[in-house]
Amino acid sequence: MSKVSLWVRIPVKPGTRAAAAKAFQFAVDNVQNEAGTLTYIVLEEEADPDAIFVFEVYSDHDALAAHGGSDWFKEFGPMLAGFAAGKPEMHFLNPLLGKGL
Repeated sequence: MSKVSLWVRIPVKPGTRAAAAKAFQFAVDNVQNEAGTLTYIVLEEEADPDAIFVFEVYSDHDALAAHGGSDWFKEFGPMLAGFAAGKPEMHFLNPLLGKGL
């Protein structure tokens, strides 16, 4: 299977998670136009109130590269900078089995 996925934990400053999540609407709006972006879900965890999580699935490595190199993505980084409380923790994963693959 050539699909690739990411699980990302983005630490945010205390008390800013809701505002950071609203900023992610920009990303969600833009990935709608990326044919190779198959899944892009922004999540939160009650036990980790100072983080945003994103689960992403791409059709292949080229689609992931196109996503990360897009003009909108370059604009999005500075939008999140005000909320950031550290570097994102990124896990690159290869889907094996599951519904929707």
